[in-house]
Amino acid sequence: MSESRHRILDSEHGRFALFQSADGRLATGWIELLKPKAALRQGIDLDSIHDDGLLPGLAERLLRALDGEPVDFSDVPTPRGTAFQAACWNTARAIPRGQVRTYTELATASGSPNAARAVGQAMRHNPLPVIVPCHRVVSAAGMGGFAGEVGDGFGLRIKSRLLMAEGVNVSPFGAHAF
Repeated sequence: MSESRHRILDSEHGRFALFQSADGRLATGWIELLKPKAALRQGIDLDSIHDDGLLPGLAERLLRALDGEPVDFSDVPTPRGTAFQAACWNTARAIPRGQVRTYTELATASGSPNAARAVGQAMRHNPLPVIVPCHRVVSAAGMGGFAGEVGDGFGLRIKSRLLMAEGVNVSPFGAHAF
């Protein structure tokens, strides 16, 4: 039996999960977007034990953030990853609530000005959506992707709704208001 645990948080943006691995690593994500290979890559055990009491303070802050409230996650460590991913994730964490940056701007701020596509991949592999606010990173040509998804799917609707909850006008990005 796995020692990893998870908790489901029901939000207006869908069912959001908080995971804690046996070694204490954290991961978050929308149930609708979790894919077995991606979950494994992010250290998420989809066979983890359901625990409604998992990390109550963090769960409460996540729900408030999902509602668009300002929340401080500075006590949550940046996830493990490559040095480049960590730089991107830390730079994304510095984007103020209610603001966005393009992949190119994030690449430049992370010290790799020619790596906008790689920044997109780092955001795609972010194991802590909302805590590391990858929804605040957009394409120069529009909303961009979310959770590896392009087009008009569930992930982009979530990205759009999270930004709107933070007061961002998403219409310039070609996002749909839901």
